[in-house]
Amino acid sequence: MPPVPALSRATMPDTAPAPGAAARVAGGNATPALDWLAAPPTHPEEMKAAYEVRLGPLSLAGGARMTPAAVIASGVCTGLILLGVAAVVRAGRR
Repeated sequence: MPPVPALSRATMPDTAPAPGAAARVAGGNATPALDWLAAPPTHPEEMKAAYEVRLGPLSLAGGARMTPAAVIASGVCTGLILLGVAAVVRAGRR
């Protein structure tokens, strides 16, 4: 496997961008928070998801990176939490 070239960060210009223009950085994402999407996977079965929501001047962006084992672990944790909540609710009804 050939070595993966390092990603370079785009430098911010000294002047402010034009209104409504999104600044692009390495990886082609509008926000630096999503640069990790362009990085090579750290696990062969890694899954990535990202979203970007724009509501007028407000812009929210986020993402997640998980392996299949993490999906299973989060399901087990959720099940245990729901089991605990059910036990507390049942005890409260007595």
